[in-house]
Amino acid sequence: MKKKSIFFMFSFLLLIAGTLSPVANRCIAQSINISPGARLNAYGNISLAIDNGGIINRGIINLDSATVSFTGTNAISTINGSGKWIVNRIIINKADGKVQLAQPITILQELQFIQGNIELNKQTIILDKNAVITGESNLAGITGTLGGKVEITVQLLAGQTVNPGNIGLQITPVFSLGTTTITRGHQVQYSKTLGRSINRYYNIIPSKGTVFRAKIRFNYLDREMNTLTETNLQLYNSIDSGKVWMRRGYSTRNPSDNSLEMINLIVPGYFTLSTPDIFKREIIPPVAERFSFQLLPNPVHDQGMLKISIPENESAEIAVVNMEGKTMIRKAVILTAGINSVSISTKGFAGGSYIAIVKFKNGESKQISFIKN
Repeated sequence: MKKKSIFFMFSFLLLIAGTLSPVANRCIAQSINISPGARLNAYGNISLAIDNGGIINRGIINLDSATVSFTGTNAISTINGSGKWIVNRIIINKADGKVQLAQPITILQELQFIQGNIELNKQTIILDKNAVITGESNLAGITGTLGGKVEITVQLLAGQTVNPGNIGLQITPVFSLGTTTITRGHQVQYSKTLGRSINRYYNIIPSKGTVFRAKIRFNYLDREMNTLTETNLQLYNSIDSGKVWMRRGYSTRNPSDNSLEMINLIVPGYFTLSTPDIFKREIIPPVAERFSFQLLPNPVHDQGMLKISIPENESAEIAVVNMEGKTMIRKAVILTAGINSVSISTKGFAGGSYIAIVKFKNGESKQISFIKN
């Protein structure tokens, strides 16, 4: 049997941290850093395994026919950089960790989960019209409590039942909708009428922009319940991007297979699940969902500045870790209501990807990826 090959085309410089070892049609690396102007081309049915590391792409990657596997036991691997990221297939097989996005990615064929998660981190996973998500469970799958989405655009025809991309929303339209974009997110929704939702929502956007009726089946995972009572779940709908939510009820619900079904539902709009009894409680979003922060500049040379905006006084801990999970900086801070500026020194750090983490006393945390030049 003829062995396949992997070819790398360099315009300027391709930096590789660790070892890149081609074996037959499989290539193994600890992490890959593609510099501006550089190009990585994988020809043929190539498998690229990233073990305990990540990929920084500031050049050009051609992985249209390749499979990229993220493996190992480090806590966080990142997909980072400013270059476009399009890949045929991604496999997540991280026993004790996750892959965190710091840029959008496009999947042409499959996003497969064996172990571990992908954290959206306010980024977008775009599924090609024929791409699918497989292997999601309570131990492995897509998360994104701080924002981000999965998106697929397909043709929806009258009477045909489809679950586009295996995204978890089964829909049967009464009339043909034509080209329709369906997005899935994992950020909790809040409002006076909704209370708080589970950690999943969908948005259905037909290109025709018309109101139509359909039967939908909303699937979810136990780990997304957000302490709500599963046997009381009902469907809620918003037509103003999540500002006002209306209770739509349910036709059937099946907690044993984590699904709720509604027939003759009026769409488009946003859809999520919550429970009527949640109205009796005072709903206050967690601290980590009520503040924002950014690191300037990014990439960082020797000194960076964290800009943290928070609605009330809070004590917190700031840490910076590398891609191997080693803590490079750790310090306690007192944050005051409003915008706070906290400097971090990266002098002496090796070039590559790092993660800045803000953690509050109650255990809630938020993080951002950055590059050290």
